[in-house]
Amino acid sequence: MIRRLLASVRSGVVKTFRCADDHRLMFGPLEKRYEGIEIHDPPEEGDVQFVFHTYHGFVVVMMQTEHRVSCSPEDARALLSRLNRFNLAWGLLGPGLVYVPFLTFGNYFAQRRSIAKQEKTLTKSTQ
Repeated sequence: MIRRLLASVRSGVVKTFRCADDHRLMFGPLEKRYEGIEIHDPPEEGDVQFVFHTYHGFVVVMMQTEHRVSCSPEDARALLSRLNRFNLAWGLLGPGLVYVPFLTFGNYFAQRRSIAKQEKTLTKSTQ
């Protein structure tokens, strides 16, 4: 049976999609990436925000999940790195083998720059 599921791996994930009832097998490894990360919703003072997509699937099935996260700059860099490694492990098991590395590295470096810019703006505004 297929049902509508809001994939709130944590409070930062806001992508809605369809999946099988047994979603723990699919999202368990993704949930582990959020361990030890403090997500803020709504954003608090001193937080940075980023958007990252993860890809996972097997053989002919591929799913994309959007992560909108607001947290401290240190947590943001740690989580971004974990999500990038998730893509390189789980995104290559399906048809994404050809394009996932390019998408994930492009998005990873763009979000790292965004976090650095936001952090620089935060330090300027507090001085």
